[in-house]
Amino acid sequence: MSDAASDAASDDASDDAKQLGGQQSELVLSIVDARSGGAVARSSTPGYVVALVDTALEAGRAIGDGADDALLVPFDDGWLAARLELAGRVMKRLEERRELDGHIHAIDRMLSVGALAAGVAHELNTPLAYVMSNVEYGMDLLKRGTSLTTDELRELHDALTEAYQGTERMRTIVRDLRTFSRGGDDTVTPVDVHRVLESAINMCFGEIRQRARLTKRFDPVPAVVANESRLAQLFLNLLLNAAQAIVPGLAEQHQITVATSTGARKTAVIEVSDTGSGIEPRHMERIFEPLFTTKSPGTGTGLGLAICRSIVEALGGTLAVESSVGRGTTFRIELPGVADAPVESVRPHSAPPTQRARVLTIDDDPLVGRALARLLLGHELVSTASAREALVLLQRREERFDLILCDMTMADASGKDVYDELKVHAPERISRLVFMTGGTLGAGTREFLERQGMPIIEKPFDSALLRKLVLDQLTRV
Repeated sequence: MSDAASDAASDDASDDAKQLGGQQSELVLSIVDARSGGAVARSSTPGYVVALVDTALEAGRAIGDGADDALLVPFDDGWLAARLELAGRVMKRLEERRELDGHIHAIDRMLSVGALAAGVAHELNTPLAYVMSNVEYGMDLLKRGTSLTTDELRELHDALTEAYQGTERMRTIVRDLRTFSRGGDDTVTPVDVHRVLESAINMCFGEIRQRARLTKRFDPVPAVVANESRLAQLFLNLLLNAAQAIVPGLAEQHQITVATSTGARKTAVIEVSDTGSGIEPRHMERIFEPLFTTKSPGTGTGLGLAICRSIVEALGGTLAVESSVGRGTTFRIELPGVADAPVESVRPHSAPPTQRARVLTIDDDPLVGRALARLLLGHELVSTASAREALVLLQRREERFDLILCDMTMADASGKDVYDELKVHAPERISRLVFMTGGTLGAGTREFLERQGMPIIEKPFDSALLRKLVLDQLTRV
């Protein structure tokens, strides 16, 4: 693992360990005045609340209102010291619990990916099989060195088209994996529920199709303000839970249904139903308890549903369940909606360039530079496989570049290193800098990009979006 990749993994683990519900990272000791009947108002910041009271009766009332402890006024020095020491111990335990919860989220995510590994491998290997076969067919035709007949040209076109469709399918799978693995990112934004559901379904479809037919009933729903990775984890856990409630090999006899609708209060309602074994009434009250599971040893951890509930509650929503033994189970999620749904990005039309740009590509894999040269045919590309060589080039004032495409993780420097060097030695170049990434970014890297407002494009490249990016840079002042 490279230093940059190690740092990213460390960032994600650290952020996961700090999360409880995905938001705050600081515990606060709050002292509130509850004398003369004053109410105790808990802050939204997690911590320990101590109420100041005049009598034992007020102390009982304050603790009943939500205070963690109470102090009688005037203070007894020894008593005050003891209570504050107790508060410190409790806050330390709370912090340890928060760290444990963060690790549990990370462990559950890794276990889910592990459970899906075989299915994901199959989903990738299937398109990879015909991509490689069709590309090999095309290479064999061209190796002949003779003119191709009309039928051969048509067949070559079809083979390359199908190969491209296969790469699009693989890109979708990788994108879904990247969304799910983005554990250290606690950013919340308006999220398209249907898009995240589709990603979760794509990830576990290999597991589902062995056990049931999948039905989707997607009615319009509002967007929800959430962390996309956490929402994906929620949906994936429920889908896996539904699949694992059904015995493999009887797919034609069973069904898993994913349905969405808008609730009476403009909420987003998501239901995941299965026709599996159901949950016994004596277990219903315990299914959301951490480490409780009714699955066979080695097939369940007891973490999934507990984490589902914590994610839903952190979003201000509700999670309900109905089940009948031998007939199946339905989980119903209701999340607060937002008025304006996120706008779906539209793939721009690809057209030959009307202006010629000079583009510098910085990537330690030379084949990336060669591929970009083909995608941006009509523009002038200068490629380097070394960040240090690129920095020397960029400090030459006579070298003009309309766009600089720089990979975030390279052998001799990171994208941030390139940014820092340019900021000192060639700050005028920064406005032309766009980063590229083929992996999941660590929290520190994401924070840097957001703080600086730096654009980033993902590998594999969307050719039309890439060409549009070049044209947009050409029109900038």
